[in-house]
Amino acid sequence: MKRILISILFIASFVYGTNNKATVVGYVGKIEIKSGKKWTSLKIDSQIATNSIIRIKSSGDYVELLLPNNSIIKIIGSVEGPISKLIAKQPKSEKKEEKFAVVERTGVAAVRGGIGKPGAKKVEEVKKAKVKGYKGESRILLNNEWTNISYGMEIDYTNKILIKETNSFIRLEVEGNITNIYGPLEKTIEEILGGEK
Repeated sequence: MKRILISILFIASFVYGTNNKATVVGYVGKIEIKSGKKWTSLKIDSQIATNSIIRIKSSGDYVELLLPNNSIIKIIGSVEGPISKLIAKQPKSEKKEEKFAVVERTGVAAVRGGIGKPGAKKVEEVKKAKVKGYKGESRILLNNEWTNISYGMEIDYTNKILIKETNSFIRLEVEGNITNIYGPLEKTIEEILGGEK
């Protein structure tokens, strides 16, 4: 009986232990985690317990964490405290309610023929890369305005990206492969990858 109880407690603590970790997917500035009595700097892809104490000194610095439920949380600077409490203080996203819905029971119709020459027109598809992480200040030029890059953002090959510092980088998923692009630079992904399209 004791063995069963001990094994159940062990399994429960293992399951709880694996579910309360967050992954660092991006940060700007100096972000520190307290481990024991010592403060250590964060690194990209670090797994940190949500009950850890985090310190972000500068108001312009921030960190993005991937939580176990696959949601992203952004903790903005000038804070120190347990990650779980900082997550709890984040504003809850409002549930989107369906205000108006039309349901019809109809079939799908197809149109034959049309104007112009037969055959499908060739549509050139713009390739995209997905942000899988970043370190340091990185931006993308969207609609003639520089916007901060964040985890999960999709970037067209033709958009210009800006990485300001030498030790900063962006981790991108490009055609199923992961690649790191290091700064400083101001180019399109197409230019960086050598014109591959």
